[in-house]
This record gives sequence, structure tokens and C-alpha cells, in this order.
Amino acid sequence: MLNNVNIGSYYQTHSNIHHMNPLAKIICAVLFVFLALFSADPMIAAILSLLVMIMIMHTNIPIYVYWRIIKKMRYLLLVVLLVTLLLTFSLEITLLSFINTLTIVIYLAILNLTTSIAEIIYGFEKLLFPLNCLSIKVNKIALNLTLIYKFIPNLLDQSDRILMAQTSRGLDLKMSLGEWLIVTKGLIINLIPLTLRDIKALKVSMSLRLYGINTPRTNYCINKWGLFDNYLLIIHLFILIVVIMRGVIM
Repeated sequence: MLNNVNIGSYYQTHSNIHHMNPLAKIICAVLFVFLALFSADPMIAAILSLLVMIMIMHTNIPIYVYWRIIKKMRYLLLVVLLVTLLLTFSLEITLLSFINTLTIVIYLAILNLTTSIAEIIYGFEKLLFPLNCLSIKVNKIALNLTLIYKFIPNLLDQSDRILMAQTSRGLDLKMSLGEWLIVTKGLIINLIPLTLRDIKALKVSMSLRLYGINTPRTNYCINKWGLFDNYLLIIHLFILIVVIMRGVIM
């Protein structure tokens, strides 16, 4: 089963995180990303890392699933590490940025693994609900955001498959910068038609299910706001208050 788990795929199991309200998950995710990106305090980074570990334990998902996701994102993490080091020339800031980026990757993986695409659409619709007062089609925006959010992991998975295929044909990963740029160019060229194929397949699938933006829809599942939603949201807000009081926003 673990071999079939891709980045961004929903992992079916029962846990406190799975049963949370999608709106609560998205609000917590937005707060967490904000804290991780703009907090410049090692203590806050340690608290966020501890929070991620606690959430992983509450998902009831094997740790190997998260390790596989981190392994697939290793190039992104390496780029963040090198760019930060070249821009700051500070080992402390570089390490802090790397830890924050890693926690963001894991947190978004938790959101992906514990929330179906229908629940994410529901959460975005509720989050953007005030825009209805401005005659903005919130459901269309929510659908587009969800599809973009779900297609990024698909692109990473496709690029990984292409790279593995090129490696099996004799590609040497120990290459110079010029050779790496040529390989990256070929990777992008091969990735475009595969992405267009996936988009077309998704469009056909949604058409067969009679999905329409202007069609009134109801939710199959009743998403209730529970005690665990309040518990996790209060923790995120508490960390935000601590960050503001310590004045460590970049």
C-alpha cells in the first residue's frame, strides 16, 4: 500500500486529523505557513517542528509515507538550502530557513494526506465566502485553487518518473552545471505533453460526472466543527500571539 501513495494523494484511515473540519485545517495551514515563512526565531522554529511531530502522530499514517514525500522533495529543499546560503552567508539563517521549509512541506503533506479533494474545495469555499458579497464566484475560485494545489504534486511525480526513465537509459546524475541545464530542458519538454494529457483526462472525467460551476451542489459529508478543531486552532493562534509579542516577524 505504501508504494501506491503519491505526493498529494488521500490516505484513507481514521484519525483526529482526518475527522477535522476542512475549513479548520485550511485556516491552521495558512497560519502555519505564515509563521514558518516570516518567523526569524529558532525557538519558534523548534515549536513548529514539535507541532508537526504531534500532528503526524495524530494522523495514524506510517512515518514511511512522510519520508517518501520528503525524499521526492529533496531537490526543492536542496535549492532552498543553497540559495539561502549564497544570499545570507550565514549558517544559522540557512539552517533556520531549511527547517522552516521542511516543516512547511510536511505540514502541507499532512493536509493532503488527510483531506480529500472534495473537502478541500469545501474548505476553500467557506474560507472565501465573504467574497460572495462582491458578486465573485467563490466556487469557481475554490475549484481552481484546489486543482492547482493538487496538480503541483502530480507534476513532481511525473518529473520523478521521467528522471527515473532517463536514468535507466544511462543518464549519469553526477553531471556538470551545463549538462544539468540540458537535462532540465528535456525534462520540461517531456513534462508539458504529459501535463496536458492529465488536464484533458481530468476535464473528461468531470464532464462525465456532470460537474458544472453554475450548478448548485450539496456536500455528501456533513463537516461539523468539533472540539479537536478548536484545540488545534487555539494552538496555532497561541503560537501566532507569541511570535507577535516576541517581535520576531521578518
